[in-house]
Amino acid sequence: MGLDKQLKKPSTSKASDDPLFDLLKQSRSLWVRFASRICSTHFLDALKKSFDLGFRQGNDAPRELRIRYQDNVSLPENGFDESIYGPEKFAVTDSLKRQMIDDTQKAADAGLVSMPSDSQWEMIFSDHPASSVVAGAGSGKSTTLVLRVVFMVCYLKIDINEIQLISFTRASCEELREKIKKVFSFKEWQNVIDLNEDELDKQLKRLVRTFHSALYALSCRQYQNFEIFEFLGNNEAQDGFNPLFASKLTDEQREVVLEAYRNCFYDVAKFRNAIVKLYKKTILTKKLKLADSGKDYNNQMLKIASDRDFLLTETVNKLWKKDFERAGLDIDLVPKPLGYYDGHLFYCNAMIKTDKQDIPLFISLRGRKNNQEITTDNEELLKQVKTIPIALMMKKNIVLQYIATEYLHVQTSDVLEKLKSALKFAEGNEIPKEAPRFEFQLEGDISKTSIEEALLTEANFIENLGMEVPDAIKRIFEKKIFRQSYDEYQFATALFHFIPYLGKTLSENKIVLFNHLFLRGANDENGLPQNCRQLFNFKHLLIDEFQDISPQIVNWIKAIHRKLVSNGYAPSIMAIGDDWQSIYGWRGSAPELFINFHKYFPVHRDLGGKPAYYQMMHNYRSLEPILRDAEKILRPVKNKIDKKAIAVKENDTGCLGVQLITGIDFKMDKDIQSIADQIIEEKNWVSNLPNKDKNQVMILSRTRDVRDRVVDELKWRGSLAGIKQYTFHQSKGLQAEVAILCGDTRYDLNHRFRNAVYEVSGIFNQTYDEAATDEIYRLAYVAATRGIRRVIWFVDDAQSTGASFQLKPHQ
Repeated sequence: MGLDKQLKKPSTSKASDDPLFDLLKQSRSLWVRFASRICSTHFLDALKKSFDLGFRQGNDAPRELRIRYQDNVSLPENGFDESIYGPEKFAVTDSLKRQMIDDTQKAADAGLVSMPSDSQWEMIFSDHPASSVVAGAGSGKSTTLVLRVVFMVCYLKIDINEIQLISFTRASCEELREKIKKVFSFKEWQNVIDLNEDELDKQLKRLVRTFHSALYALSCRQYQNFEIFEFLGNNEAQDGFNPLFASKLTDEQREVVLEAYRNCFYDVAKFRNAIVKLYKKTILTKKLKLADSGKDYNNQMLKIASDRDFLLTETVNKLWKKDFERAGLDIDLVPKPLGYYDGHLFYCNAMIKTDKQDIPLFISLRGRKNNQEITTDNEELLKQVKTIPIALMMKKNIVLQYIATEYLHVQTSDVLEKLKSALKFAEGNEIPKEAPRFEFQLEGDISKTSIEEALLTEANFIENLGMEVPDAIKRIFEKKIFRQSYDEYQFATALFHFIPYLGKTLSENKIVLFNHLFLRGANDENGLPQNCRQLFNFKHLLIDEFQDISPQIVNWIKAIHRKLVSNGYAPSIMAIGDDWQSIYGWRGSAPELFINFHKYFPVHRDLGGKPAYYQMMHNYRSLEPILRDAEKILRPVKNKIDKKAIAVKENDTGCLGVQLITGIDFKMDKDIQSIADQIIEEKNWVSNLPNKDKNQVMILSRTRDVRDRVVDELKWRGSLAGIKQYTFHQSKGLQAEVAILCGDTRYDLNHRFRNAVYEVSGIFNQTYDEAATDEIYRLAYVAATRGIRRVIWFVDDAQSTGASFQLKPHQ
């Protein structure tokens, strides 16, 4: 069909004024329509008509307009910068460094300070607001800390009132004050601080403190009319108090705790029930100490012991009968068959009947009554035994080897009154409201203590980890960690109810615990002073021995620094420590805070989100063989920073490392005498050394009783001059030419309660038992690195569970 015919074809639609446009409009080809329109001489007119057509078609068949707005996005809860440190750095310049180095050289020439090493200068010149400094044993960190203060005050022009230097003991604080005072006598630095001697002494007492001393000073400005619990009966503690070194409760402290204990027992049925269960179980299952152990005997020895056992048991009962009668105990002291051990019958002294079970009673299995050896005139028995004590000790070993049930062992008369009271509870009578007093020991504890002190000790442990006690116990119960029959379950129940009563008693007497001040400052927005200027003393923190800090104090520090940041101030922190020397985990400190410093002290993203790290591993104390052996001791430690000490001193005495001497029985006089002989020999050797340390020989022991036995032997010989005596813990930070170590360090316990506390704390990647095992190796490392030229270690036997095992030749 031609174009002319197409033009003549009738159309059903309305004709336009332009026949070409009508033609193009009907074409099925878009290309034709488009090309034709472009070619049209009436393009603009066609465009207008096309628009009009589209508008009419749109009105004929309209569509709904829908615009989608995004409404399903939520903001993160913490969509803000949570960092505390940075982005500003200290204004450290090369010219300031050169000036400080030149001035320090002049001070060193004047004998006021030692010239730092390169690694020490790095720490002194740190420009980062958050610094973690690994300072190994004997690395000269105290001198470095002193010069860091000098650099901040004299060169960075930081107000000394905005600096707080924290150390952990009264002695270390005094030592640091003396060193700072000495360097500030250098003329160039003295002119900057511009203080007379009295003013400087006062400033240094404020500048260098323990955490608790600093908290006390802050609280005195914040609160009125209160007493610190830890100072009751111990006023000397106000200057340099640290709970890591606190001893037993004073009488004044115990009186407050007992008031809370008695009131809680009277008022709270659940507390009363839990305490009574602990009391009954403690008294009715008084066992031999863990230090005792069973012993294997051959069949002939068992037969001899069995044949005489009835007569032996009957003889002991006669010696104790009047004591039981005086105590009013209704116990039939008649030998009762205990059972057959390898076919041989043995007896207990009596059977105590309770509503739930019969409990075997043994008497004087160590051969003593009230610390006196048992004797008898029973000729029939004496024909069969050399002495009563020997026969009873043999029976003790057999009992420990075979018995599988609960049992009670009595060897002193004072236990009988408590036994009478416990039996009244066991009879199922109504529980009296007079609170029982008794010694208690959780599984995993190394010794017993009064029940009220045990409650306070575990409360302190939980709070040192930064938790409120009721909240921690609630988490433990939610996880259902303990069986109802466990002592730990009853103890936790008692602790949960006891703490509110302790708080009430303290409040009524206007007394406060340090732990509660720390927790309030960390967790309560009103726990810190409203006036931010009162926190300026804490703006720049330098913290020594950081490996022994607790989570509770870390939370408090962060709360202070966050408050400073929110008010427009830029705080800083420098933590100096050595995780290898962390030895107070049993009190609630945590080396994790130092090892993972970056997790707990957030740094601004402009600084890479990480703190600055420095290492000072030059050891200016011990000879290299001692350091290498000390590091061997740490091989089993799972949670540590890998590093290696660098010995500075030349091995000029042929030191071969730590000398391990095994097979020592610290209860035997002859072995104590041999140790004393060695100490005197070492003292004589040291006396001939040139340039020797002021401490010639240092005696270190795991426990005080071993140390005291050695010291008593030396006193008897008149040979104590130049000899120092400490426990392993007390020796930290000290040194001597020769270190004599007495006793191994080992941990082979299971502390179910503290394992549970660790689990719910959210801090640790270990159980408490695993952390305590690590700690015994660190404790031995601390002791070994006290020696400068020689270290001699006396142990009973280098067992695999002990730290000394790492130094056995096959290791």
